[in-house]
Amino acid sequence: MLYSVSCVSYKFRERGAVLVDNLEIENINEIYSGTSEGIAMAFEFKYSLNAYLKDLVTSPVRSLADVIAFNNKHPKLVSA
Repeated sequence: MLYSVSCVSYKFRERGAVLVDNLEIENINEIYSGTSEGIAMAFEFKYSLNAYLKDLVTSPVRSLADVIAFNNKHPKLVSA
């Protein structure tokens, strides 16, 4: 079933969404260039990894900082 844009927009607004028509984003090229995406992905990875490690039950490391400290303390265990 296909809906028109105006029908969908109406439903969004009806449910409280704020839609902005003809939005101009000054730095849109920077956003699409990949550098911003890389920054966002790096942050998301660090955040998600810390959340994952924090919830592990039997792991000696509970954060990315713990992983780095472990690697620094045991350099022979880290593959080159």
